[in-house]
Amino acid sequence: MLVIVKMFLFSIWRKACVNGTMNATCAILDANIGEVFDTTTAEAIVEQIIHEFVEVAHHEGVKIDAAEMKKTMFIQLQIKCVHTIHQCTKI
Repeated sequence: MLVIVKMFLFSIWRKACVNGTMNATCAILDANIGEVFDTTTAEAIVEQIIHEFVEVAHHEGVKIDAAEMKKTMFIQLQIKCVHTIHQCTKI
């Protein structure tokens, strides 16, 4: 049962990190996900937000890897671009 709870908490934190990072960054920069990852400045912002999520998650006892979260963001970008190709400039 404890393993299931840990997996559940990990999934919640991962989802919150992806949504919190991308939604906030896109809103602040008035850009879509593809445009956010097209600039090095935005990428640095995303990395810092991910770092903050990882630190808070670790404090709460949930182990999340920052590099893995960034990779997850890029995967989400690719999925989003495939489904909404007219909104993205790159896949």
